[in-house]
This record gives sequence, structure tokens and C-alpha cells, in this order.
Amino acid sequence: QFWLNPALDFLYLNDLPGAPGDWQVSIYNSSGRQMLAHELTSQQIDLIVLPIGPFFILLTNDTGQWALLHLSKM
Repeated sequence: QFWLNPALDFLYLNDLPGAPGDWQVSIYNSSGRQMLAHELTSQQIDLIVLPIGPFFILLTNDTGQWALLHLSKM
């Protein structure tokens, strides 16, 4: 579950299985270029450095679970 989409500065995640540190986040622009990649350290993703536009967020963990989200950054 995620909220604040469209988002300005942060995207908030809820109910991820396991601890936030178990997840890696990769953010791609609409052309497929990776804009950010890091380990998730909390239940929010900092979007401040991203320009305005559409993005895809890929969340993955070591057990093979994944989620793909669409985000509109305002």
C-alpha cells in the first residue's frame, strides 16, 4: 500500500513484508533510465531530487518478492 501519489517530496509505503532494510528501491523515468537506487531505510521514499514527471518504482527483496509502482511527481 502506498499513498501521496501524485507526490511532491515523499512517497509513503505501508505494509511491506519484513523490515524496510530488507527492500531495495530503484526509480526509473519514463524512458527507462534509472534515476535512483538504494536500500529502503524507512517506510518513505525521498523524491526531492527527482524532476517533475512520471516514474516507475521497483521494490525488490532478497526472497524474490517485488512490487512495481507508477508515480507522478509534481
